[in-house]
Amino acid sequence: MYIVIIATVLAFAGGFGTIAAMDQASASAASSGFVPLEDCIRAECQRLKALNFFLWSNHVTNATIFALAECPLLGFLDLSLCDRVTDISALKNCKNLKYLYLVECTRIPPGMIDELRKELPDCTIVDSLIRRTGGLKKFLT
Repeated sequence: MYIVIIATVLAFAGGFGTIAAMDQASASAASSGFVPLEDCIRAECQRLKALNFFLWSNHVTNATIFALAECPLLGFLDLSLCDRVTDISALKNCKNLKYLYLVECTRIPPGMIDELRKELPDCTIVDSLIRRTGGLKKFLT
């Protein structure tokens, strides 16, 4: 079963659609009306297989990536447009990761993406072709 977190991940307490349970560590945050994204991920970490943050890209940070690194079954991850992310090195722990989308994640150094490709040889990593090849101008000339 794939759990895809799109818009409901950052829902206010009581409005969770794809996150079925929150652990005790999230209880204090829930009482304030907001549950941090990382707590939601950790609460369901052992069951998460696919995540798509496309619609919530401005809420994903390096802390989110470190929480995702604890998800042993994670096989698909779309971080497209997650411009606040600068470090994806922790994803090397996701040995079941087969597809990783980093389109327009402009703050992740290309060398870090290349290193992750070495660490996860069975993972297809799609990053920004335009950024890595010198921009659109290079294609037009």
